[in-house]
Amino acid sequence: MTAVLPLNAEELELIRIHGLSLGQIAWRRQKQQELRRRFPEQYPESDVDCFLASGGQRFDVDALKALAAKAQGLAPEIVPTLPRSRGRDLAVAPARLMVWSRPAVNRSYVIGADVGEGIEGRDASAACVLDRRSGEQVAELHGWVAPDRFALLLSGVGRWYRMAQLAVERNNHGHSTLNTLRNVCRYPRLYRHVRYDAGKKAVAILGWPTDVQTRPILIDDLAAAIAGQHIGIRSAGLLDECMSFIVTDRGDGEAAPDAHDDRVIAAGIAWQVRKRGSRQLGGDTEEQRS
Repeated sequence: MTAVLPLNAEELELIRIHGLSLGQIAWRRQKQQELRRRFPEQYPESDVDCFLASGGQRFDVDALKALAAKAQGLAPEIVPTLPRSRGRDLAVAPARLMVWSRPAVNRSYVIGADVGEGIEGRDASAACVLDRRSGEQVAELHGWVAPDRFALLLSGVGRWYRMAQLAVERNNHGHSTLNTLRNVCRYPRLYRHVRYDAGKKAVAILGWPTDVQTRPILIDDLAAAIAGQHIGIRSAGLLDECMSFIVTDRGDGEAAPDAHDDRVIAAGIAWQVRKRGSRQLGGDTEEQRS
């Protein structure tokens, strides 16, 4: 049995990595035609396919592959420093700022951020910058940095992106980042989450609170945005995290063992802020709940 030429990019990569023969490629093509969508389940070729085989992925795989195809060839610009109004520019390292579209005069932006403790090997800190109008990802900040240092970087990115509305997950180390953003950086457009007390009175709290009520909304809305191709994901790291984000036996969505979800949470928060809209009150930006 011989493979039908020409070989596609995926097949060439399999030959390069695994040394497959033309006969093996031909067999693979035949099985793909027979099994179609069930091929990755029956013959997993990667860690991602193993998740498919277990039926445990939360986000639409075909939609993620379509987003990955659109992102191919769109190499990000690595921005090493952020401009400051006073003093020297702010070095981004040891974090990394990847930019696909620089700030534009006629655009507005939203940022979602997930804060880690800054220890390499554990969850990193991540921020996703979206164009408010289009839903396209324009930048990603990611790295193992201390929460107060991450606040300085977030402030720099937010100011650069035309004073973007900035939503930081307030759980755990997020409190430290929010404190620095508000009291040291004086960032003017921090997201406040509106809740209602027993008397139906609106109560605004600083940051995005991830809890048993808001987390399913965040994940479900991000899943719908991915399935409908409404969000334009450019980051390969974010796409990888989406691929390894699974549904547990309890029905919860979380990172698979030995995987991470900091980029997923950051993107989900950014999408929530874009979806909910905003209004100005007392200098800080608050959510306008419909």
